[in-house]
Amino acid sequence: MNQHSAKRVAKVKLTLTKRTVEALEPANKPWIAWDDKLVGFGCRVQPSGTKSFVINYRAAPRPGPAPGPGTARAGGRRDIEARFHLITEQRGPVPANQTMSFLRWVFRRPCVDHEGLRNPVELWLAGGGRYHRTPRKRISSPAEVLPKWRAGIDAAVRNPVHRDVFLFGLCTVMRRGEIFPLRWERVDLEAGLFRVEETKTGVPLELPITRQLWDILARRRAGGAKFWFHALRNCFITVAERELMLPCSLTKRPGPLDSSGSRRSAWQTGSTS
Repeated sequence: MNQHSAKRVAKVKLTLTKRTVEALEPANKPWIAWDDKLVGFGCRVQPSGTKSFVINYRAAPRPGPAPGPGTARAGGRRDIEARFHLITEQRGPVPANQTMSFLRWVFRRPCVDHEGLRNPVELWLAGGGRYHRTPRKRISSPAEVLPKWRAGIDAAVRNPVHRDVFLFGLCTVMRRGEIFPLRWERVDLEAGLFRVEETKTGVPLELPITRQLWDILARRRAGGAKFWFHALRNCFITVAERELMLPCSLTKRPGPLDSSGSRRSAWQTGSTS
């Protein structure tokens, strides 16, 4: 399309299709090609070559005499203010502020492209409109929060093992999935270090043992003996032989083969005959 004067370019009408829109060429100023079949539908072409679709329509007239420029501006402010108060009543002050901010941003670019278009939110603010003041939330400092958390853990968690798990997380900021898999073979009290294998990133961590962690680990290490099921079986056999005077041939005699091909003892099969 050849370059025309601004007045003539503004009156270009054609059937807007994918092919005709792609053929529209930029001019020195923004111009609009209007669709010759769908009234009010057009394509704005910027000097940079950017194209956007526009819709132009006439709102229903207000009752009474035709408004002048001052009345139109006042009506735009009243509409914005009424909507602002309605959203405040239905949704609250924060959504009302967010809606007005978004509407203000939406009108910002069209008001640059069209000289006679005024941003209704800017008019509302210029006429005395104000956003809601949102109170700033006070965030407590760690020096205030941590002692309260410690007191709450001591008061609410009765099980000493569970309490130490909470305290361990409080002192290290480790995730629950990192604390529970921790094993003694990954703790070196002499070197003052412990290793975390199961991390969110998959990269193991080696962390220092602070004084608080030392106290927790010392309590857990002295909290009970190691346990494994084979040792439990040996204890049962010892009690059966020494206290119940059962013969060794009964307590240790092999039982039938299981599905894996290994033999189970009489204690494991439940047989005493």
